[in-house]
Amino acid sequence: METKLEILNRVYRTLAVDDEAMHYIIKAHELVTFKKGEIILPKNKTMDCYYILSSGIARSFIYKHNRADITTDFYIAGDIIIDMVSLFQQTPSEVCIEAISDLVCFKIKFDEFQKLHLQYPSYSDWGRNWMTQAFFKLRQRAIKMATQPASSRYADIRKNLPEVYRDVPLKYIASYLGMTNTSLSRLRSQKINSTSTV
Repeated sequence: METKLEILNRVYRTLAVDDEAMHYIIKAHELVTFKKGEIILPKNKTMDCYYILSSGIARSFIYKHNRADITTDFYIAGDIIIDMVSLFQQTPSEVCIEAISDLVCFKIKFDEFQKLHLQYPSYSDWGRNWMTQAFFKLRQRAIKMATQPASSRYADIRKNLPEVYRDVPLKYIASYLGMTNTSLSRLRSQKINSTSTV
């Protein structure tokens, strides 16, 4: 597991600030932990911070009308756990965020974020760049959901999110891909069998 300095330097690597400013930014982040299954952000709560994930896996999800849930995103080490709408508009969240495994995170409160935003222009630039990348990722996911078969989307997870492929329960991956558990189990079995025959 990376140290606090290592993980924050990696996340903020594009920040153009001096050592003193970087020290202040890193100091603003507080170590927090969550247990497997713990709800980080419940529905209808306004998010008042964001988390930089140092170790573990989390997911965001929404509830359907029948109380079944649909996974909307996964978070792995180096990701920022956030509901952007809730945090930046200070409105109750429509999503929930849950720890899939034990988590180690570094939390920065919204008021500290605002202070850094005003004090360091480079921090504002970093935030805008990160948000642009987040929206691009969301757009690409929407396009893939509409145009790619389930097998391609599953292969994409296997290639680009090996931690999720390896450690996340199939039911969460299935709902993220828009599949039933049975369909994903069949697809996974086909992949394993085709690999074993090579």
